[in-house]
Amino acid sequence: MPKKLVVSPLCPSIKVTEEEYRSDLAILEMDKAVAHLDRRRFFSSLTALGAVAATAGLLSAPPSARAQAATGPSIVDVLNFALNLEYLEANLYIAASGSDPISVGDGGGAPVLGAPSGSTLGLNPQTLATFQNLAIDETHHITLLRALIFQLGGTPINQPEIDYTLGGKMSITNVTQLLAVTRQFTAVGTSAYTGGAQYLVSNPFVLTGAAQILGTESQHLGGVNFLCDALGVTSPPVDALDYPPVVPNTYFTLTPTNALSTGPALGPVRTPAQVLGIVYGVSTASTTTPPAGITAGGFFPKGLNGNVKST
Repeated sequence: MPKKLVVSPLCPSIKVTEEEYRSDLAILEMDKAVAHLDRRRFFSSLTALGAVAATAGLLSAPPSARAQAATGPSIVDVLNFALNLEYLEANLYIAASGSDPISVGDGGGAPVLGAPSGSTLGLNPQTLATFQNLAIDETHHITLLRALIFQLGGTPINQPEIDYTLGGKMSITNVTQLLAVTRQFTAVGTSAYTGGAQYLVSNPFVLTGAAQILGTESQHLGGVNFLCDALGVTSPPVDALDYPPVVPNTYFTLTPTNALSTGPALGPVRTPAQVLGIVYGVSTASTTTPPAGITAGGFFPKGLNGNVKST
């Protein structure tokens, strides 16, 4: 007997099963929590949100609707991969803005080498406020990703060791260096979420959460591009798919100059291996595919935590 279909509360133009309807309601509850709770209140509400998700049947939905794809990393593996990148971004912005460190409860505590000192960077009020906001958002993303992984029955990774000197090859001691690296981080982060979406399509709840994070990361990239232009900061491309803003007055128009496989007005899509090539420090401005089998280096001297860690 065919299952009864009802109008989705997320998208009224489509009909879903009753189990999927409850899942969509849980997505709305998560969205409400993200929009209206500060970090402390949200962290304390994770247990309640987990109960909502379980009640909605998110973790026991029909295989036809929720089954993981037969190939590629699992959903939990993809979320843990993203969590590594969030730790990389969050620790930089926290150090630059003098914000509170990532708590042990959120997986923090691993060594962070070469982090800039906010008091010595000479940030103007607008730039300081930007990095304070970035630190808050990335810390929220860590909390959200860990909550999603727990709800899926997985184990979130803890923060890996991070080295902002790339093994002594660079330093972040002024606002120019800080913005150049931040522009690169935000550009890579958005492309990583876009590239990971293909592995999440079997679970609309998780896919929606990742899309919300991607939207925020894109706002970060646009804001940082504006700051780079305002302060005359250039930021070298990290690989052949990267196209930094052109100073002056080019903020969003994506030209194919350094993006070999993308056209204007389209952001790049990077595979996990391409992202790893960048954060491990083996990709260059001419690289489209990094060497295979690299498992550590660059910003992650001991590699990423989790199962997705090799180029």
